[in-house]
Amino acid sequence: MSKVYSLRKRIRSILIIGGLFIYALGSLILGILEVNKKKSEYALAMVNSVDLCKAMITDFINRENEYIQNIVATIPDHERPNISAYLKREIRLRNLRDVYYILGEENHIIYIDDRFKQYQGFDLSHINYISNQTPVSRVRQSLFSQKTVVSFLHPLPDNKKLVLERDTSGIIPIVELFNVAEIIKKGEVFILSAEGTVVYHPDRDLIKTRHNLGFELEELAKPDSKGIRELYYNNQKYLYYKGALENPAGWTVYFTLPNNILLRDISISVVQIFLVYAALFTFLLLFLLFFLNKRLSNPVDEIVKGISLLNIEDGEPFIPQSKTCKTRELFQITDAISNMVRELNESNESLRVSEERYRVLVETLTDIVFTLDVKGRFTYISPEGEKVTGYKIQDLIGHPFIEILAPEYIQPTVENFNKGISGEMVPVYEVDLVGSGKKRIPVELKVTSLADESGAPVGRIGVARDIKERRIAEKALRDSEERYRAVFENTGTAMVIFEEGFTLNIVNRKFEILSGFSRKEVEGRKNWREFIEAEDLKKIEKHYSLNGAGNISTEHEIAFADKSGKKRDVFFSLAIIPGTKSGVASILDITEKNRLETQLQQAQRMESIGTLAGGIAHDFNNLLMVIQGNTSLMLMDAGSMGDNYQRLKSIERAVQSGSDLTSQLLGFARGGKYHVESTNLNKLVKEQNRMFSRARKEINIRENYDENLWAVDVDRGQIQQVLLNLYLNSWQAMPGGGDIYVQTENIILDETFIMPYKVAPGTYVKISISDTGVGMDKETQERIFEPFFTTKSKERGTGLGLASVYGIIKNHKGFIDVYSDKGQGATFSIYLPASGLEVSSEMFLREKDDIHRGHETILLVDDEDTILDVGEEILKELGYTVVRAKGGIEAVEAYKENRDTIDMVILDMIMPDMGGSEVYDQLKEINPEIKVLLSSGYSIDTMATEIMNKGCNGFIQKPFNVGQISQKIRGILSG
Repeated sequence: MSKVYSLRKRIRSILIIGGLFIYALGSLILGILEVNKKKSEYALAMVNSVDLCKAMITDFINRENEYIQNIVATIPDHERPNISAYLKREIRLRNLRDVYYILGEENHIIYIDDRFKQYQGFDLSHINYISNQTPVSRVRQSLFSQKTVVSFLHPLPDNKKLVLERDTSGIIPIVELFNVAEIIKKGEVFILSAEGTVVYHPDRDLIKTRHNLGFELEELAKPDSKGIRELYYNNQKYLYYKGALENPAGWTVYFTLPNNILLRDISISVVQIFLVYAALFTFLLLFLLFFLNKRLSNPVDEIVKGISLLNIEDGEPFIPQSKTCKTRELFQITDAISNMVRELNESNESLRVSEERYRVLVETLTDIVFTLDVKGRFTYISPEGEKVTGYKIQDLIGHPFIEILAPEYIQPTVENFNKGISGEMVPVYEVDLVGSGKKRIPVELKVTSLADESGAPVGRIGVARDIKERRIAEKALRDSEERYRAVFENTGTAMVIFEEGFTLNIVNRKFEILSGFSRKEVEGRKNWREFIEAEDLKKIEKHYSLNGAGNISTEHEIAFADKSGKKRDVFFSLAIIPGTKSGVASILDITEKNRLETQLQQAQRMESIGTLAGGIAHDFNNLLMVIQGNTSLMLMDAGSMGDNYQRLKSIERAVQSGSDLTSQLLGFARGGKYHVESTNLNKLVKEQNRMFSRARKEINIRENYDENLWAVDVDRGQIQQVLLNLYLNSWQAMPGGGDIYVQTENIILDETFIMPYKVAPGTYVKISISDTGVGMDKETQERIFEPFFTTKSKERGTGLGLASVYGIIKNHKGFIDVYSDKGQGATFSIYLPASGLEVSSEMFLREKDDIHRGHETILLVDDEDTILDVGEEILKELGYTVVRAKGGIEAVEAYKENRDTIDMVILDMIMPDMGGSEVYDQLKEINPEIKVLLSSGYSIDTMATEIMNKGCNGFIQKPFNVGQISQKIRGILSG
């Protein structure tokens, strides 16, 4: 029921609403003007700040260059023959972090600061700004100091060049002291490199870690007319202005201001304006309210009081003219009301008689009878209406019928009402009424027109029948159908229902996806047998019949052909619908399941091959051990001048080649575990350079080694793989040939340098590999270590070479860095932690033939007689007394009997009766101080490493020669 308000209240409401609208509009305009004013002030301050900061940085970087320019411009003629000495004497660097050097005609360094004299003679032709003779370079990393610098090039007589590298770290104090405006105290100035990394920032940790802040700055919109932009960083919105250095290029200066600071200042100004504007507007509103009440609402109130005193049955109605307050329109209203009351009085009696007849008629009906006027308001409702709706009839009379309709039925019911008023026939229709307590009542409506004596419509009369019980029955039927449809459509398999002739009647969405056909294409048009191969169809029809002879469920795994002819493996289940000749089938796609089972079988085969490869390598090494042992014995007797000496050495080399082959098999079988040894990388790199130079004669390798290089703990084979991959990468970048520069050096890295790489600070060995190839752009450099990323054709690479390099170096607790420019070659720098240990003597064990003899007693344990025979003969030839034991159980018993005489045990790792680990444990229980050399055809993998970690004294892999076993034995016995 809508509320009725007095004129006074309506005038007040209109003034307040209109006033608020005008106030809001005016405030909005003033607020926008103030916001634009504040934004302009801040934008001007931000732009001026960035421009001034750029100017100060450029002045700092160029200041020392001007000093050098003056010296170069005034070189006397008599000093030109010895210009290096002259410049060394004249130049006094005011910043000790700056570096200068002189290049000859071929761009080789002929003089450099004593701090970097190891670079004397280096060819710098491949550096872009030098080859192009650019006076001022971009901001770049120094080849010498590894610092961020700007290089200035000054031409010298005789085609020489003087290069000054200006260390840019001195700009940090400048920016820290930078404070040119009040706004600086509210914002931040920082500098990013061209790659987005932090050069300067108030947060020093971002500088130390070389944080890529540019990657995180999320720009929200394009710059406005003043160049101001918006961004998000760390879930906070900022305004910022940026300006890039033009010469030298490479840096961008940013000024950021938290958006909430600008909003706070704007809010304060806007609130002040709003308060003044509100006070003025409130005064005007009160004045208008007073004026309208006096001139309009007060007279209307007087007329209403006069009307309320009228009585229709008290003769002639009359309202005194004084109530109109001498207003013509109000006087006319009072006269019209008097005439209307007079007419109502005349028709009152006939109306009461008609209503009585109508009441007697409709009160005998069980349906609701109602009448409406032409505006759709209730004029009558039978008593049944009160029972059905729960409303009092007097509360509904005079109100629109739509007030008791459910919202969704209002529009169509109003349309039907208008059609009936205009004379159209309206069929019976259903609606929901909303009774007391928000109870919904479904009814069926039959409505017809009411007309006066002339046939003009005066309203509508209708009957409403309660259909709640009928609705419940219909809903139950729909729910049943919807549940069936939901199950049919949402089941995890494709489902079809087919008729007696195998024609598809209904299919679900899964069948559309599986077959590639739409419902329209198959329902009533396709036979389900069209999707099944002939052989599979015969197998199904053998177990199924629509005539009832075989109406049991059948399940089959068959091939299913979709719309494109593609075959898929499916699980097909078929059954008769009880009581009909129709059938239902479910089709489950098992193609992926079958594929995964095939992959699992393939993985199991590969695992079996790995196990088999390990076993073959172990047995093959045992065979090689017999050959190697007998060859070594014959070499001891033949002498270096014998006729068969070279033949025996050839056999020994062949045995070593076979051993290398088995090492590869063992690497495959054990999954590539490391065999870490303390190593001098100079020897490893030289050997790899020699081998690569022979294979690629068009490549010149230029070497520069630190002779006092620290040792590192590495898997030598893996490091050789790293070097080979990098050399191949450089070779492919130089299709016409070129130079590869290889350098080793000791280096100490501090926390600032290693922060981005997540390794520990300390001593490292660095290997630098540079080429004169095509180089790489920035995008390529960012992805070169990703697996399967390659810029080569499929025939030349898989994209795994550099990925494996990265993984190997990372697993050695080191890191790799790359520097390159398009067309300027590339430099890969490898950093490996120094071990601080002596280099292992096993690195070149194969090259040593020294034989060490002894006289002690050795227990030789193996499960193969051939190994025992050759091993016993070798040990006796070396002067040792030998106690044999075939297998682990016999070894434990032999040691118990000869404990006081046995000085050492050579123990095989893999034996059938008792493994090497168990034998070692029992021997240690007998004698905790026992000395044991572990011997195996396997490499030092997980099993051997476990024994070594228990305290085993050494390990030797079969096959081995006399020199190797003699050195191992003496090393343990003398240790």
